[in-house]
Amino acid sequence: MKQFKGKIALVTGSSRGLGKAIALELASTGATLILHASKRSPSATHIFHMVKKMSPKSKLYFADFSHEEEIKGMVQAIQKDFSYLDILVNNAGIIRRATFLKSTDDDWDTVMKVNTSGMFHVTKALLPLIIKRGKGRIINMSSICGLMGEYGLTSYCASKHAIIGFTKALSKEVAKYGITVNAVCPGFTDEGMTNTISPKIVEQSIQDIPLRRVGTKGEIAKLVAFLCSENASYITGQALSINGGIL
Repeated sequence: MKQFKGKIALVTGSSRGLGKAIALELASTGATLILHASKRSPSATHIFHMVKKMSPKSKLYFADFSHEEEIKGMVQAIQKDFSYLDILVNNAGIIRRATFLKSTDDDWDTVMKVNTSGMFHVTKALLPLIIKRGKGRIINMSSICGLMGEYGLTSYCASKHAIIGFTKALSKEVAKYGITVNAVCPGFTDEGMTNTISPKIVEQSIQDIPLRRVGTKGEIAKLVAFLCSENASYITGQALSINGGIL
């Protein structure tokens, strides 16, 4: 029997990269997926068709997380279409690369809106659907940048640190409802955002990884699936690193 059969899971930012891998992992183990993309695109259509083959009742919604009114429209549609929610994976995120003195107000505002405010609005609106089930899982995707700084990524690092603080605080509030809340902090992986870095920088970074390789999307997705499972029922309020051994 598939472990997530009968479960409903929302994965934000699921049209590409880690979000796509997480959605496919959960769908393959029986969950009905609520997919999210910032806009209509071939990649969003492609993942939707892939998931529908495994999970016919799955649905796809669109919302630009830098605009609060679009988030509200999306969650209202989800509340109308689904009476409960078992798993929420807050994965949607963006990155803006610039040294601090060259970064703009727009860089900062947009990264914080998408990476942190988006997570806040989605979680607040849909938490009652998880509470209704009597137990559930919330996974917030942070980063190794949420545990340590990185050159040229002040806004991104700030947002990922905020996600960890949000996770730890929320876990204390919702434990009484049987809900666990954890953050996952990937290091370098083969997902989309790493593709924005020059191959030379990636190669240099690999030398700092004890396992001497980047992680895979599949490895991250399996960790998320584990945290969503009954086997992780006593894990909450944690920021779990998966980075090949970087301390």
